[in-house]
Amino acid sequence: MWKHVERTIKVYVQGELLELPWNTTVRDIHDMTDHNRESYIALVNGKPAPEDRYLEEGDVVMFTRITYHFSPVGGRG
Repeated sequence: MWKHVERTIKVYVQGELLELPWNTTVRDIHDMTDHNRESYIALVNGKPAPEDRYLEEGDVVMFTRITYHFSPVGGRG
């Protein structure tokens, strides 16, 4: 009798080792961690990653907050 075996990968998310389905994307990690996609960018192995990127065994995912700094209208000078 065949036994169903789900393929998984192990990745680090914010320093925590997680075992996830093999078809997990960066978007899935955003949703799992409640990081707002407009306020945080995902870095995979130290580089910005698109939301549709599939994670691979051993990937390291970190989130960094996006901040905006605006110059005053007209500036100084």
